[in-house]
Amino acid sequence: VRRYLKIGERPVHVVPLGLAPPPVASAERPSFLPPGSFFLTVGNCLPHKNFRVLIGLIEAMPETRLVIAGKKATPYGAAIEQDVAARGLTNRVFMPGEVSDSDRQWLYENCEAFLFPSLAEGFGFPVLEAMQCGKPVFMSRCTSLPEIAGEHGFFFDSFEPRVMAKSIVDGRQKFLSEGRAPQSCAYAAAFSWGKTAKRYAQLYMNILDTVP
Repeated sequence: VRRYLKIGERPVHVVPLGLAPPPVASAERPSFLPPGSFFLTVGNCLPHKNFRVLIGLIEAMPETRLVIAGKKATPYGAAIEQDVAARGLTNRVFMPGEVSDSDRQWLYENCEAFLFPSLAEGFGFPVLEAMQCGKPVFMSRCTSLPEIAGEHGFFFDSFEPRVMAKSIVDGRQKFLSEGRAPQSCAYAAAFSWGKTAKRYAQLYMNILDTVP
């Protein structure tokens, strides 16, 4: 805000949003997903989500599979599906479109890692939703994501497939060997709507106190 807007010496207050308790996960594996491990990303297929870089990543990691859950009836979604088909990855990249809350929660709870290469986020709820389930999260360093994830996330310093693959392999090993799942869960739990409301209320009271 200070870099791009002319606000003078006016104070800037940052109030993080809250995270709702997770829904109950589906009791069964989603029908579109065959048995086996998988990576997950969640979001509508729009260019700023940058999901297309994940297709090259999956091609560079022959033993892996990916679920892209979210609205896919977009030009960018169609381009991703064409790329998947052209690379012969239709049996390793699954795009079910929008899924139910219970199926999405099942995917969060059962994925090997959550991948979020987004180029622009206002907040980044999926990052915290995955952490809420004790999963390692790998994301870009763009806009709000480093601030939201803090030291509990892993970051892509390049979108070159083999560099991304190494980041995931090294990061997952570190996450598992250090037993980071409980810390990720606790970190995500600290984002509550109650805290958000209290911080807004205090901010409003502070502003009112300055009014003559």
